[in-house]
Amino acid sequence: MALSIYQTQPRLVFLSGGEVFKFFRNAHECNLEVKSIMSSPMNSIIDSESKYMMSLVEIISSHDTHYVMKNAGGNSLTNSNHPNGYYLAGRWLRTFHESSKGTIEGGIFLYGDYVASHLYIDNVNKKVTLIDPGKDFGRIGKIEEDIARFLVGLFHTKDFNIDKLIKKLSQFINGYGVDSLDYLLLDNFIKFRIDWSFEKVKQLNKNTGFKIIFIALVWRLIENIKYSLVKNKLRKLFHGK
Repeated sequence: MALSIYQTQPRLVFLSGGEVFKFFRNAHECNLEVKSIMSSPMNSIIDSESKYMMSLVEIISSHDTHYVMKNAGGNSLTNSNHPNGYYLAGRWLRTFHESSKGTIEGGIFLYGDYVASHLYIDNVNKKVTLIDPGKDFGRIGKIEEDIARFLVGLFHTKDFNIDKLIKKLSQFINGYGVDSLDYLLLDNFIKFRIDWSFEKVKQLNKNTGFKIIFIALVWRLIENIKYSLVKNKLRKLFHGK
């Protein structure tokens, strides 16, 4: 039976027999994440603009320290050749946020770990599926937090083609739409996310991981440089000037 390991840290996630397994340190952590996913306000729905079905990963079964998910069809956005893949990423997130809009006081139901590698596009069946929501799934906050998480994920790659980065960013923002976004708030969350990613690595490796911390410091510099190079374009998407 073929085994494909998606990640080993911070949680082991692998594909086996057409199903995806995610493991936790204890039953409490596993139970919390399963409950948060099951509490999602979004059901599978066809997006009126893209005509793609927008779906969240389907949990097949839950156990003490792991749960099993249905394998998402298609290819990860990071490996997809869909010309409008990042537009679809924006449409999925907009659909997800709209599902809880007006039902929660002071915020919105957040996805949390919204990154390109967690988004699968099935062009044959016209379906977009999000996998591996993570422990922050379901936290109540501002929509700009999810947007910032996705954008910083685009900065955190070894691709230094800024024109390509601007194209992805533009597709994503145009897919989501700027009508309900606050540019200044988004700018602050992007800066916070870049710094927090470094601080998180530093906290996890403060006793034994000098090399890891140094690499994280380099990545923070790269992410800040990339953001400075695309920031003017992002501002124009909001203000048109």
